[in-house]
Amino acid sequence: MTNLPSSLPDTAPFRKTYHLKPMVAARLGAEATVFVILLALPLILLILGKLLALTPALKLIVAVLGLCGLVMMPVYGFITFKVTITADELTTHCLFSKHRCLLSKIKGLTRRSNWNWIRYVVEFEGGDLNFPIWLKKCDELVDFIRERIPAGGGGKRSVFGRQFKQDPVSLFFQVGQTAAGLVFIGVIWFFAISLYHSGSAGITVADEMLVIAFAAVISAVLLWRTFVVALMPKKIELRGDELSLYTFFFEKKLPWAEIKAVKEPFPLLPEGFMLHTKKGSFLIGNGMDSADELADAIKGKIDQQPKKMQAEM
Repeated sequence: MTNLPSSLPDTAPFRKTYHLKPMVAARLGAEATVFVILLALPLILLILGKLLALTPALKLIVAVLGLCGLVMMPVYGFITFKVTITADELTTHCLFSKHRCLLSKIKGLTRRSNWNWIRYVVEFEGGDLNFPIWLKKCDELVDFIRERIPAGGGGKRSVFGRQFKQDPVSLFFQVGQTAAGLVFIGVIWFFAISLYHSGSAGITVADEMLVIAFAAVISAVLLWRTFVVALMPKKIELRGDELSLYTFFFEKKLPWAEIKAVKEPFPLLPEGFMLHTKKGSFLIGNGMDSADELADAIKGKIDQQPKKMQAEM
């Protein structure tokens, strides 16, 4: 539970600010700097007198890079980097804009993922505003907002009968990273085999065995990661008596009695949570819409199982 009060007098001198995590802010700053450089590259080359001397192919590359910078750089100006809460108002801050809403007007809060952009959307009378999941103490902020939503206002809707879908772009990135891992396995083994057949005088049998052992360990880890990502559900549906998983390869219906636990994934896996069942474990990616509500609902259903079994006995 949040340590913020659920009700505050109108005159309370209350103000709390949530900023982006330092590492996230540094990463976004570095990315934005790259796009600024790409945008300025044609002008810099022109000032230096180098642009006209380039070949047509290089001119086209410079133009495309500059266009990428022009298109992508403004995007960072609309990323919420700070959220401020006062006694009666919620404010999100971007470089190019600022959005406010009264806490009393909030009707709902949902977590969404589109184009690999994971965020919370606050719905209020007259519109909506959003903030990323990358804020420090984001869970505290979410709990506070949900406490302010009137009963039945949509703070946490019933999850049963709903479908939770994985963001296609997020799924694409995960598959791309997995493919890159498989390519890396090929490179590692190509290097190991080349070293083994090189016959170099300075290479001992111990060196060769060490490289082969390293290649085997890396291959095992990346293949295991590939297997887990390949079985990531692209859609989940919750019902009163079962949970349905839809992957690329199969559909599996699991009675609640077969759901064992919800836990954090291993460090080498993508962000999200692991769903442990009697028929295997499945990684639920962070790109799943309303993933927080999904995880809470599954945990709640798991906690209810012993009580139901005792009642039946």
